[in-house]
Amino acid sequence: MVFSFLLDLGRQGRDQETVFLVELGAGTGQLCFHILQYYSRYLADGPDPIPPFCYVLTDLSQDTLDFWQTHPRLQKFFRAGILDVGLYDAEKDDSIYLTYQGLRLEKGTCKQPLMVLANYFFDVLPQELVYFESGNAYQVTVALEDSGDSEKELLHRLQAKYGYDLLDESRFDSRLQVLIDQYKNVLDQSHILIPELGLKCIDQLRQFSTEGMLLLTGDKGIFNLRDLNGLEPPEFVVTGSLSLYLNFHAVGTFCQQVGGRSFLPNRQKFNLVVAGFLMVDNPILFPSFSKAFDLWASR
Repeated sequence: MVFSFLLDLGRQGRDQETVFLVELGAGTGQLCFHILQYYSRYLADGPDPIPPFCYVLTDLSQDTLDFWQTHPRLQKFFRAGILDVGLYDAEKDDSIYLTYQGLRLEKGTCKQPLMVLANYFFDVLPQELVYFESGNAYQVTVALEDSGDSEKELLHRLQAKYGYDLLDESRFDSRLQVLIDQYKNVLDQSHILIPELGLKCIDQLRQFSTEGMLLLTGDKGIFNLRDLNGLEPPEFVVTGSLSLYLNFHAVGTFCQQVGGRSFLPNRQKFNLVVAGFLMVDNPILFPSFSKAFDLWASR
């Protein structure tokens, strides 16, 4: 899917400016390694022109950046200028400084659409929990209680207690208010996660480019509106930290609001949903990407 998107840009004659691919919370860098291996082979043998490309590994920890910078299997990509690293904290940062290029990615920097990869990233960001019943929306407060007296297995012992207050919808931006109004009209007795911080992160990254953004993300989650109806309070998933699910329907609604197109799988699988959100002026100009996603989704 990544290279189908690059091919679409090349076929539009947009093969001069660099395309930046930012991976959020990139872990060990294994995905980056495989993508850049393929990119290097394509540059040697590929029949169609594609734009220059730079993969950006990001994390909020300098220790992780140091690990990537000293990893022996990544060194050839650093030397070739197709790999860079940068600190990024979705809760507080509004730019990404590229260590090797000395360039800061921020609003209006990129002249090509920004590409963003996020695998099990948005599920660990703070989210708002809202309860919908009989046309009303309620803010849900969550308190975590521990019945034990030692730190061992603490995360597994935590129990959530919930409180409910009428939601002050004015605290959300206009796009989220539209979403909440939709949920009030169609959902009942439903506890819904609203990824407010995740959507702010997506919108901020989208504005790094004057040409929009492609977001490819894989996470636990729900994308059908009908599957949101009647949801109980979410269960915490313990994976070294606490994580929740991602409301892909909310992300898709945001994508539609900014004139983009959502690409979703054919079947709902909670533990892993892989989705694409193409937020550009003319999504129809990316037929190779659309075909590649459809081929994957039909498996």
